[in-house]
Amino acid sequence: GALMAAGLLVSAVGSVNAQATATPAASTMGVLDPAPDGLPTCATSEIGSLPADVEAASLYTIVADQSEARYVAQEELAQVGATTAIGKTQAIAGAIGFDDAGMPLACSRIDVDMRTLQSDQARRDNYLYNNTLEAEKYPLATFVLLDVKGLDAPLADGETKDVTLIGNLTLRDTTQVVAWEAEA
Repeated sequence: GALMAAGLLVSAVGSVNAQATATPAASTMGVLDPAPDGLPTCATSEIGSLPADVEAASLYTIVADQSEARYVAQEELAQVGATTAIGKTQAIAGAIGFDDAGMPLACSRIDVDMRTLQSDQARRDNYLYNNTLEAEKYPLATFVLLDVKGLDAPLADGETKDVTLIGNLTLRDTTQVVAWEAEA
């Protein structure tokens, strides 16, 4: 089995596909402060790739045109009331490495181009792009996997398990350790 990153389709170098079905769960997603002890330190890597010092027995890459990164936000608009805003993009690059035993490797990386997020409102998109995200200055959101809690052994083909992904999320110029539920 393969680890399924939230909302992403990953494809193995050997043409094997794995469909991700997990979406972040608000109850377990969030910043871990303080960060758990014992998390690895990852060397810098190129966009969507593993650091040079991480050797993977198998490598799954994001299939961007079949994947989606999104935000969901509650907003209160004058004359409209409470609404749910959803912005999404398919501009995603990434790789998840696995060791010889079939376990996900720390330092696997996924990047999302924040300049391409779109919702159903151009005005909202422009505000987020220019003010909130400052996407021209900080074009990428980067997630670097540090640990997978709840996965003690590789899964058999077709087997699934709820896990918690822990990693460094860099948005704008800030990196924080975050966690969310996913399905492996």
